[in-house]
Amino acid sequence: MLKSLESGSDPFLALLERRNCPSEQLSLSPVQLLMGRRTRTPMPIAGTQLSMPTAPTAKSALTDAKRRQAIYYNRSTKHRATIPVGQTVRFRHDEHDWRKAEVVRILPHRSYEVNLADGSRRRRTSRHVRFSMDSYRGPWFF
Repeated sequence: MLKSLESGSDPFLALLERRNCPSEQLSLSPVQLLMGRRTRTPMPIAGTQLSMPTAPTAKSALTDAKRRQAIYYNRSTKHRATIPVGQTVRFRHDEHDWRKAEVVRILPHRSYEVNLADGSRRRRTSRHVRFSMDSYRGPWFF
């Protein structure tokens, strides 16, 4: 710290270098003991030394956990039928307000573009679009 202050360099960079230096007894640096890997410093270092040795096993464990969670989630899900273009629907406009519209286009990610009575169009997810028994007769009918 004193050397860095005397030379006018950043003392925090000196502290970072000190924490990255391996000790003689453990052959690991304090940062490696704390984080399991070396940290990036201004000093050039190989990219292989920056990766954690347990990274591939941790990644596979995370993938397995996500797969198991997907299995549990998908047990109670139901297939949602696609609403055809031209179908009259009710869509959620506000929190408690459902309005009548016509499906104009089916969009990706289970979304629909609906045409309102005033001629404007809105994009709504399939969760906020429901079948309606009303027949659609054009924007003048509403």
